[in-house]
Amino acid sequence: MSADDAIPGSNLRPDLSSLGILSQAWTIPCDSSFSFGIVVGSQTFTLDETSLVIQQPNGICVSGIEGWTDETQVNYVFGARFLSTIYLYVETYTFRFVLAADGS
Repeated sequence: MSADDAIPGSNLRPDLSSLGILSQAWTIPCDSSFSFGIVVGSQTFTLDETSLVIQQPNGICVSGIEGWTDETQVNYVFGARFLSTIYLYVETYTFRFVLAADGS
């Protein structure tokens, strides 16, 4: 499902992609209200429009969620928008990491 299907008023704008030709971005209405959940193990991390609606200097709003241009891609990239909403603890010597939501 693309943003076009999930968010009324969204428009595909590949030129706004943060990863160039590797991903595609969408403009969305600035007053969009939605949430996006990511499940890791048994914990669901939910982001809402406060993290996912990015207002550009020209007044246009862009979704913080982008899609790969290669539909066979099975990997995900969780960037600053996701990481800014959680606590992340990394043990570099054991390659173990722990995620926690605010209040967990």
